[in-house]
Amino acid sequence: MRTKIVAAILCVLAALGLVNVGKTLTNKFFHHDVERHEHRFSHVETRTEVDRHSTTYVSTGDELIVDKQFNVDEGGLLELSIGHADVSIETSGSDVATVRVTLHARDLEVAREYFESLNFDARQDGDRIVVKTEPSKRNWNRRSTGGAEIDVKVVVPRRFNADISVAHGDLKVGDLVGDLDLRVAHGDASIGSVDGDDVDINMAHGDLELEAIKAGSVSFRIAHGDLMTGPVSADDLRAKAAHGDLELDLRSGGTIDLSNSHGEINLSLAEAVGGSIRNSHGDIEIEAPENFAANVEFRADKVKMSGNYSFGGSQSKSSMEGALNGGGPTLKAHTSFGSIAVN
Repeated sequence: MRTKIVAAILCVLAALGLVNVGKTLTNKFFHHDVERHEHRFSHVETRTEVDRHSTTYVSTGDELIVDKQFNVDEGGLLELSIGHADVSIETSGSDVATVRVTLHARDLEVAREYFESLNFDARQDGDRIVVKTEPSKRNWNRRSTGGAEIDVKVVVPRRFNADISVAHGDLKVGDLVGDLDLRVAHGDASIGSVDGDDVDINMAHGDLELEAIKAGSVSFRIAHGDLMTGPVSADDLRAKAAHGDLELDLRSGGTIDLSNSHGEINLSLAEAVGGSIRNSHGDIEIEAPENFAANVEFRADKVKMSGNYSFGGSQSKSSMEGALNGGGPTLKAHTSFGSIAVN
């Protein structure tokens, strides 16, 4: 009997010993590895990231880099040449011009270095306001700039001339009384009303929308993009496109010279106009009032006319030559692969 009791006691002690061993093994192999945490603290301007190796401070948000004012006279000139930025040009009745440049980034510290490399210049030179960049380093990309985005806002008097060049970015221009010379390489442009002697706009890759224009000479060159205008009054209107649609509303004019390679040409006319319209791969559509009086020479895959026009001349499925409503200025239109319609 005593032997059985001793044996039972030994079994209990052995079991307890195994439990302790198990606890010892567990503590040894599992509880000495501290659980890792990642803490993020955010603020409006600064984000702090902490990990088990180091602490990294990343400044994020917006920063006003340039804020300048200049006293100017009406009729001056804005010379703007910007590499990578979205540009907004507004006009006012004031005699003060302002230039503001804002930097947005996910990492402002890195973005500031990028901005410094642009050598941004905003100054007054006589009757000129000069805003330009002259980058000293060319191999930046979005990752290496800290996600930098630059907004340039310029305010000038409404009666002002403008010479504008933007390499990469969208452009918005308000109402302007003066000459306009504009070039955009990669980006869209939106322009209010322009009233000047000479307007020359060149778009390489992007769409152009123009609210209204009145000038002696107007020239559009659109390589890859669409052009859409509101009312246009011009003694000499030229528009050339390569890949995109041309949509123009001509209220008054002397002569026109419109051409396109791959796209549509839609021309709205308020009165008779002379000149030529050429297209390679696309249709030509002309909207004209019923009293439209002109001599026409049209050739296309298909030529059609609707409305109550009086026509005298020769007409076939693919051509029309003669006088509309008694004749007037000579308007020539030709498309190689497409139709011509007069509505």
